[in-house]
Amino acid sequence: MANGKTSNAVKQPSRSHSGNPQPQTKIDKTKVIYTNGRKEGLARKAIIEAFIAEAGLTRKGSSTYYQLLKTKEAQGKL
Repeated sequence: MANGKTSNAVKQPSRSHSGNPQPQTKIDKTKVIYTNGRKEGLARKAIIEAFIAEAGLTRKGSSTYYQLLKTKEAQGKL
């Protein structure tokens, strides 16, 4: 193609062994971590550490994502 792109196709999410789509984006990954962490009663610090370890975020990015998800949860949009 002229612009160097190979395709305009929509990327389909990969599937786990159970057939459920796996989270693909950082926000999807952190949403799962946040939701599970809140259910387990984990502290903010523990959830942020999980964001770093499991979603590959930086410390500052993790703090930003945590606050974003906390706000969405308070608004009932999570």
